[in-house]
Amino acid sequence: MKVVQRYGEIPGKQWSLLASPLGNWIVEWCDDGVISLSPNGKKESVFSQAVPPIWVTEAWKAFWEGNTFYINLCQIVPLGTFSMRVLEITSCIPRGEVRTYQEIASLAGNSYGARAAGNALRRNPWPLFVPCHRVIRKDGRLGGYAGPSGTDLKRRLLQYEMVPGLKNSHCSS
Repeated sequence: MKVVQRYGEIPGKQWSLLASPLGNWIVEWCDDGVISLSPNGKKESVFSQAVPPIWVTEAWKAFWEGNTFYINLCQIVPLGTFSMRVLEITSCIPRGEVRTYQEIASLAGNSYGARAAGNALRRNPWPLFVPCHRVIRKDGRLGGYAGPSGTDLKRRLLQYEMVPGLKNSHCSS
């Protein structure tokens, strides 16, 4: 994952709906990379829907098939150092595994920053590409998940990725 910072006017910004086994997602991109990804949303934009470039569709397909992929991400909203570190660490969580907010915070340099890590993940503009759904509470409960379906979508994503232990009460909201 490479993050390109681009503030102000975004030349070449486009969007499209991407289908997945768990519903449609909206992807926005520019020449520098993916700007945002959001689940189940309805897009209101002055721009019309475009056909996504091959590098977007290949990464999308690889994610859902469980394959490794590389994608450039375009950051258009400034994020603090801690938040960026949280997103970098989260991007390395392997499919089929989870980490706790506490573990992520500690790895990002703040062992008491579980809540701050959760806040950084709540603002993650690239869910799935930066798999924040793979971060749970230290008591085993799912914790929150942004988007219209919230923790239900988080649970379905983890079940899709075959994370062990989701069929019992250990991973409840």
